[in-house]
Amino acid sequence: MYSAIFVVYEAGNFNLLFGLAKRMKRDTPIDVFFYSPYYLPDTEKYKSACAAEDIPYIHATSALGGEIDITAEFLRDQDHTSAQNIKCKLPFWRRCALRLLAKLTKDDMRTGVWAQARFWTKLMQRINAIFLILPEENILRDSAAMVYGIHQNNGTAYVVTYASTVPGYGNIEYFTRQKELLVNSLNKWLLALLFPRWSRVSASGKRVFCLKPSKILEYEASGLAPRDPWMVNTGLLDYVIAESELQKAHFISHGIDERKIKALGQPILDTLHKVSSQRAQRCNTSFACVDTEKPWLVVALPARPERVNKTDYQEAIEFFFGNSCR
Repeated sequence: MYSAIFVVYEAGNFNLLFGLAKRMKRDTPIDVFFYSPYYLPDTEKYKSACAAEDIPYIHATSALGGEIDITAEFLRDQDHTSAQNIKCKLPFWRRCALRLLAKLTKDDMRTGVWAQARFWTKLMQRINAIFLILPEENILRDSAAMVYGIHQNNGTAYVVTYASTVPGYGNIEYFTRQKELLVNSLNKWLLALLFPRWSRVSASGKRVFCLKPSKILEYEASGLAPRDPWMVNTGLLDYVIAESELQKAHFISHGIDERKIKALGQPILDTLHKVSSQRAQRCNTSFACVDTEKPWLVVALPARPERVNKTDYQEAIEFFFGNSCR
């Protein structure tokens, strides 16, 4: 029996992936797992929805912030046996580099990216995982280790993007607030010269890393570094499933490998388009009072009014337009 792992990093990921997971569970002989490294606000809802489809939902963090043994959770009530005997070993020079790095930085490599890669390789072997479906491949998460693990098991890693996905990490100024990321010493300048892809200059003129120097060295020594650390989905994944040709072009313009991007549509958006088109036909006078010669202001209110400290949408709308018209 083969299996597939769907990964949830944020609340917006679940609904998009759940529809695909249900179809895979019902229409194929593949076992399906949901996994999240976090305990998200709606975790219990996700678990209930998955339980109704006989899909395990596994989270590495408990409601109180403790760690959970996810190996036991993945193997619970499962009869997975693999004939493979995968040896998760790096080339000799990379092993030496990691050992030297551990001594120089005094970092605990048991929790580093290579340790995670070994863990996921062995776990995916035990559950015969052949598909890994991620919402994004991101150096700030454990995705590189998971992609390595699925590849060691001759599987395929997909990224199924969602509407709010942004190719980069936003404002570089955010990283300048963390002193350990500033390139302000001789050894950090040397690191920036050796591995220039890991540093950028902010608008304020400060050169900054996107990860701790020790983590940068570990990515490089283990061979798991992405082509562009400042962009998501530029690592070792196999395919990026885009919502449209427009999003595909957007990703290509930000440096994501065109050969890996497949524009297959997005069922939720396709359904919304169909519904909105039907409504527009029934209500073709809805915008009769709109002056098309004037510029339009498109507003995307937050999913929850309480995020702007309001109790309902009416109050949120009045607050927004009241401030916009000042």
